[in-house]
Amino acid sequence: MFRPALIPVAIAVLVAVFFSTGAQWMVVQTIGWANMVVTYSRGDATLGEALRKTFDGEHPCNLCHSVRDADTGSKTGDAAPSSAPALSIAGILPPAGVRLRAPGFMVYHYPVLVQEAALRPGLPRLQPPRVRVG
Repeated sequence: MFRPALIPVAIAVLVAVFFSTGAQWMVVQTIGWANMVVTYSRGDATLGEALRKTFDGEHPCNLCHSVRDADTGSKTGDAAPSSAPALSIAGILPPAGVRLRAPGFMVYHYPVLVQEAALRPGLPRLQPPRVRVG
């Protein structure tokens, strides 16, 4: 049964879970990464180089430093910066000399669906009962 009075309570619980798990730092970090990719790709770098530079952990922006300091401070109870390594997904990106190609085009042959019904050879042996009106 739907109870409209519980909607504010459900929203409050979701917001509490969001902030208690530290999800706000994931949102801010994602915004920082998007900004870094745009900034790096505006120069002479290609998109691949901009992505590599963004996620290698060696070129963090000010927002990345702020997120790291705030996130580690919230886990330890103080806001002091730590020497934790920056977030990096460099192991996922291919090396600089590797070129990725799209797979070749394949033609799929699907089976033909035949929908035919066999005709009755004749009338049924026993005719259905008839109702006389009138």
